[in-house]
Amino acid sequence: MASVVSPPMGYGLPVRQLDLLNAGTRIMNREAKGWSEVAVSNRESWTMHEVARRWVGIGMAVFGVFAAAICSAVPPEQRVAVLEFHDAADLKAREIGYLTNIVRDIARESLPASQFVVLTGENITELLPPGRNLADCVGDCAVQTGRLLQVNWVITGEVTSIEGEYRVAISLFATDSGNLVANGRTGGRQLLDMEKPLENEARRLLAAVPVRRDSEGGGSALLPRMGWSAPEDML
Repeated sequence: MASVVSPPMGYGLPVRQLDLLNAGTRIMNREAKGWSEVAVSNRESWTMHEVARRWVGIGMAVFGVFAAAICSAVPPEQRVAVLEFHDAADLKAREIGYLTNIVRDIARESLPASQFVVLTGENITELLPPGRNLADCVGDCAVQTGRLLQVNWVITGEVTSIEGEYRVAISLFATDSGNLVANGRTGGRQLLDMEKPLENEARRLLAAVPVRRDSEGGGSALLPRMGWSAPEDML
């Protein structure tokens, strides 16, 4: 009897690629079963050359399906963390949380959910070592924190007060390179006055994050969203 071949468990491929692998498995099982039945009924007429050729054909078919699945695998989701803003304006904790959550909400709104996961404040607190103060974490510390959180992108913010007006500076870092990708600044006399300007500044900041645009042929490409689009003959 032919043995049943199953793809490795926990391989982690997306559903489309697992479907391809399962199709290859079904082909191999069907071919192996058919070969076994023929071999039993025609045991004396089969030569070693014919046996080898049959198995080589089955192996090449399954390898082709497996290779196609691997080569067309969709990149995994990227993770984004918006760290609690640094308070240099003597605001209340809930006011700092309010401004931080504005940027988190815009991140969820602006980035495709199929490609990005935006961590909540609770997620960040649970994943970090006890006693780490995110409100004082900027620059290199933010990048290191992002790596601890195993995220791809980190956004930081700082609130200051100058001559009776609030100013908010936000920055976007890529954790793989540690580079500052984009930054922005806005302000207002009251916290509520900053809501819309901060939303707009966050959208502009997040436009620097490349997103994947799936082509008609099933492939994908990472394209920046800063006013640039690929020529039609590339899509």
